[in-house]
Amino acid sequence: MTERANVFLDSRIYRICLFVYLLLVIQVCLVVALLPSAVAVFFLVPDPSNAPLFAVAVIPAGPALVAGTYATGRLLREHEQTPVRDFVRGLRLSWADILKLWVPAVLVLGLVSLNLGVTATGPARAVVLVVLLLAGLWLANVLVITARFSFRARDTARLAAYYLLARWRCALSTLTLLVLAALVLVVTSDWVLLLLLSPALHLLARVTQPLVADVEARFTKK
Repeated sequence: MTERANVFLDSRIYRICLFVYLLLVIQVCLVVALLPSAVAVFFLVPDPSNAPLFAVAVIPAGPALVAGTYATGRLLREHEQTPVRDFVRGLRLSWADILKLWVPAVLVLGLVSLNLGVTATGPARAVVLVVLLLAGLWLANVLVITARFSFRARDTARLAAYYLLARWRCALSTLTLLVLAALVLVVTSDWVLLLLLSPALHLLARVTQPLVADVEARFTKK
């Protein structure tokens, strides 16, 4: 019986089941942490004029997302099996750092989205969409860098912008994730997107590994 148990523990099926379980635990942590934002967004009418209110509602999402990025990154790099502890640790270490960039970013994006829905037409709408897309890519880099390192806010902002070009393949992969997220949002609902956050953050951590490795090699002390 012991030999059979050992064979199962070493099998691919067990490793896949364990991986799925750990992602599910991180997902539960994300849902709990994002509940205030989710409830606030649920009660807001999906109208362009409410874009600034949506931005304010998602301010608490920044620390939750950076904690989820930290936990999924630990799972990817070090195969950690303590997702709740990693999530809490990521939240404790990074909440203040992420808010310094997350708050102004989402407020500006809210105003830009308002302009997109109310006043922008034709070419101006296309420009606004490009700005939103670049901001989303930049914010994704901010999440990844903040979850892994402790830099000053302005340094994190500069690195996040720098790596949009310096690691353009990472940015392209992140862009694919953002497009898929937008498709899920359009085809289904924001609740489905919420329930897919854990695997999405794991994929983000995976595709940005070259970025993280370069930051560690060039901008941290050995």
